[in-house]
Amino acid sequence: MDSYEIGVEHASVLAFNPSTEKSADPYALMYQSFSYEPNPNAPNLLNLELVDLKPSKDCEMITPDAKGFKLTLHNQNTDTSLILHQDKSVPKSRNCPIDYNIGGVLAYNRFNQTPVYIYLVLVRSFGFEGPDGRWIAIAKHGT
Repeated sequence: MDSYEIGVEHASVLAFNPSTEKSADPYALMYQSFSYEPNPNAPNLLNLELVDLKPSKDCEMITPDAKGFKLTLHNQNTDTSLILHQDKSVPKSRNCPIDYNIGGVLAYNRFNQTPVYIYLVLVRSFGFEGPDGRWIAIAKHGT
């Protein structure tokens, strides 16, 4: 938060895909970069791919098929893609992950500054009475 100078200012919720929403694709989200109407821009497409990774020693008996993720943003206006995040290993902080879902996109737009976009990913990990859910926030400056 500090490196992106995000404080208490207002953010716009550009898209939200809660885990309870069962009619939406948990691995893809299409949204507009700015919350005004009419919006002349083509929507962005956010894709989440599961990545098979080696489980940690603590998780190899619990989740032998460890999962990481790759998050990609496709700008349909410029027909370009940007990898926002790609796991090379599973961080211990995720416990023993079994699945991920795209949670949403927020935008911090400050006057005369490049916007900061926050991409929310829900990580589901092995829990005591079923899967636990925790949020991962990936921040990137917009263009």
